[in-house]
Amino acid sequence: MGNENVNSSAVFCSNCGGQLEIDTSKEYTECPYCGTKYSVSDLLGDTEAVRVEKIKSQAYKEVEKGRQQIESERLRQEAQKNEEETVRKFKKGILSKLLVVFIIIDSLFTVLAFVNGSIASGLVCLLGIVLYILSFLLGLRIIKTKAKNLYIITTIVALILAFPFLALMGNKSYTQDYKDFDWNYIKLHEFLPEPKSHSGDVISNTDESLYMDIKASESEFDEYVKSCKEMGYTVEANESNQLYSAFNSDGYDLSLIFYDDHYSLELNAPEKMEEIEWPDSSLAKMLPVPKSKTGKINNDSSNYLSVLIDKTSESDFKEYVKACKEKGFDVDYSNGDDYYRAKNSKGYSLEVSLSAFDVMKIYLSAPEEETTEAETSKAESSKAESSKAESSKTESSKKESSKSEQSSKSTEGVTPEFKEAMDSYEEFFDEYIDFMVRYSESDNPLEMMDEYYDYLNKYSETMQELSDMEDKEVTDADRLYYIEVQTRILDKLSKVE
Repeated sequence: MGNENVNSSAVFCSNCGGQLEIDTSKEYTECPYCGTKYSVSDLLGDTEAVRVEKIKSQAYKEVEKGRQQIESERLRQEAQKNEEETVRKFKKGILSKLLVVFIIIDSLFTVLAFVNGSIASGLVCLLGIVLYILSFLLGLRIIKTKAKNLYIITTIVALILAFPFLALMGNKSYTQDYKDFDWNYIKLHEFLPEPKSHSGDVISNTDESLYMDIKASESEFDEYVKSCKEMGYTVEANESNQLYSAFNSDGYDLSLIFYDDHYSLELNAPEKMEEIEWPDSSLAKMLPVPKSKTGKINNDSSNYLSVLIDKTSESDFKEYVKACKEKGFDVDYSNGDDYYRAKNSKGYSLEVSLSAFDVMKIYLSAPEEETTEAETSKAESSKAESSKAESSKTESSKKESSKSEQSSKSTEGVTPEFKEAMDSYEEFFDEYIDFMVRYSESDNPLEMMDEYYDYLNKYSETMQELSDMEDKEVTDADRLYYIEVQTRILDKLSKVE
């Protein structure tokens, strides 16, 4: 009943007279009333040939059904074999091992973050752990998806989270316990507008320099920058997002940087100049003697010479540059309105620049292979101390000046061992930031995972060295230089998308 192959003609049972239901797709049928069995072919009057064809047709259907079942089983077994092979390769591959390492490292960092009170960075680490575990389960095909390589994407996302984690940890490491301060206690307060907030941390407070943190909102920082401009700090100004630096007409050097809940304030008095005699060293003899006799000798050694010359007009500067060229400093030169950089044929490097306050800076260094490590450290200190006299009037020179102001604060008095450790610490982050940029832009980040693992090891070693340094006695200059380096690192991290 309801089958298209049922014969519509009435056929009755010869035994009980009841009407039979005939399904032509079947070989036999039974009487629904008495159960008598009949051959469908006999009832329909099929010939022997028709019966044979029906039997063949039925047999073909059964064979085809069996073949499909066998093919289905073969495909299932093949898929299972491919799945097992994929899991086997994942288990033996480097990624599975790295995921275990990443989970362990992230777990340690999570504990470190929460212990240090950095909840945000701790949550970022927890998210990274979840993604690493998810990647592991996807790789083992415990969690199955149509996209078999999805675990690579989740791993990359987890790796990228390392970047905001470091940024958040850096911000947290810079957070301080603020205390109320008396503005009149600040020795250089007369050269600055009084801040709205009197809560912060005074790090250095002398007649020559001031370095302090002031608790404030971003709007309060903007208001303070505006006040500083109104007070005359507009000479050679450099302004960007959350940063402002400038001189006033008397040569006082101001630098302001805003962070999450505070801004750092640094003010340096002008260099004190006096009458000097031009040095008699081998390096000094390679250069012409400046016209002015007023200045300051920051460093005079066999490998480095750093001198500030006051009362130098623009015409005096140009004459001095011309004399330096005549002395042979005309190799690989770079020339601007207020700077000149060049080498001589022996590889000695010269930098001469003129500030807006008629101060000429002269810096000469021997070729690198002739410089000893100790003298390098000493000369770098002198170079940093005199870098504030360098300025720029052209656009390219302004960029050079901006970079110098952010990275070359005075290191006078810093313990050589401490400076070496901090410089190594900063170099690591420079390399790491460069790697993360390349990693985020790579078409195949998975190939860079070995390099990423090396950076994790380097990070651990660098932080251990820094921790060892903190256990030793440090000077006020050491602490100031530590904050300077941390500030530069955070500034670099904030500029990377």
